[in-house]
Amino acid sequence: MRNADNEILIVLIFFSINTFLFEIVKIFAKLPVPKTYLTMKFAIPLISLLLVMQSYANSGCDEAYQSASYALSHIKTSMEWNNLENQRQYAKRAIEAMDKVKVATKSCGCKEAYNNSYDALDKLYKSLDQDTFETSRYQISKANIDAREVLVSLDKCRNEPAIALQTDAENLALREQQLLEQKKQLEEDQKRLERLMAEQQRKQQLLAEELEQKFTTQKTLKTNAEAGLQQLEDLVVSLIATMDCPKKFPMAKNYVREIESMQDESLSSTRAFYSSKIKEMAFALINNLSACEEQD
Repeated sequence: MRNADNEILIVLIFFSINTFLFEIVKIFAKLPVPKTYLTMKFAIPLISLLLVMQSYANSGCDEAYQSASYALSHIKTSMEWNNLENQRQYAKRAIEAMDKVKVATKSCGCKEAYNNSYDALDKLYKSLDQDTFETSRYQISKANIDAREVLVSLDKCRNEPAIALQTDAENLALREQQLLEQKKQLEEDQKRLERLMAEQQRKQQLLAEELEQKFTTQKTLKTNAEAGLQQLEDLVVSLIATMDCPKKFPMAKNYVREIESMQDESLSSTRAFYSSKIKEMAFALINNLSACEEQD
């Protein structure tokens, strides 16, 4: 336990020195001295020292990653067995490997992976306390999820970028060029978006005009068709009366519509509606005349 505490203390000291040196580099960068001189005399040695300490800190996480891979492999093998004894055997092997992960992640300072390893161990130990194959396998399957999270967390800790210190004129110029290109790209994207929005507004305006034109045509059609149907109905009734025929078949009804009911239908549907009413009235006339002939 004392060795583990010493390793943690060393890592904390290295991280403190790391932060301190980074602040020194930032101060040097503000001094009015030639950038080439600053780069050669101060930046390169400091960066080298920082990278050495970064490598030391990550070595523990590398060991944790290897142990976590072993633990996950044992967990998968445990889940492949269909009996409790073999399942427990590989669960115990996974516990041994995950214990190493817990110690190593604490040393390298990867807190998230440490918490994941703790959760995985908790579920693995619970699996050993189960009396049935199914309940034990359930706990192992939950530990499998935690073990995968351990690897994900370790990847994040191991792949954290080293501190990049751009102190020479070439790197600064390159960064400036990148920013200018990004600005240009943003301006082009903005113009493209404005064109798309203008095109969308134009299409919406055209659609609104088309709908308005359709509705105007429908209203005209409604007025003329209903007036014509009323005249046709009056004429049919007059003809039937003139022929002295009994009115056995009713005329077409409900051909007068509310204007709002046509807004959601197509112009062809409106035409079809009034066309059907005209046909109904024509059939009514024919049926009534036929009834008149039968009466004779």
